[in-house]
Amino acid sequence: ARQLFRLEERVTMEAASLVENLPNESRREDTSPPVGGKIVIIGATPIGLLAVQVARLVSPAALILAGRSAGRLRLAADLGATGTVNTADEGHRRELSRLTGERGADTAIVCGYEGSDLQLALDVAGLEESSTSGHFDPTAELPLSPSRDLLWKALTLTVNRGWRTAAEDSARAVDLVTSGVVDVLPL
Repeated sequence: ARQLFRLEERVTMEAASLVENLPNESRREDTSPPVGGKIVIIGATPIGLLAVQVARLVSPAALILAGRSAGRLRLAADLGATGTVNTADEGHRRELSRLTGERGADTAIVCGYEGSDLQLALDVAGLEESSTSGHFDPTAELPLSPSRDLLWKALTLTVNRGWRTAAEDSARAVDLVTSGVVDVLPL
């Protein structure tokens, strides 16, 4: 019963059913860059759109969603993204570099489903202290270069906790939805 939460009457059952993935994204606010940092979210998925809404709470200088779904990329701007990049476009890496001021992201969050999403997150991470987090497939081979990614970029990797999400993260997610800070219905 520790994962059951009472919802206000104004929260529809449709909205409540979409809250399941929000606790992992709401936890990321605690590990995001300081105000003025640059955040790149890889994956124009429903979870990616949740991540955009949570990431905007730390007032980043740049909040960029990169992915293949043109409709979700358009929606991302309404939800708080300052830029979007279609990863199906040939010049998407160049565009991500431009949107991050040629210095890369302070935080890269993987919300996509493809193996190349993690590689793109590692590549877009900035040259200074950065963090990369996301929904990693535990069976996928990690394209990690310890000297390039962990030492030279001072990169920190974190993963979501899925069903092991702490009860307080779930409670915070419910609060974000009931207060109207995060809108799950457009997803």
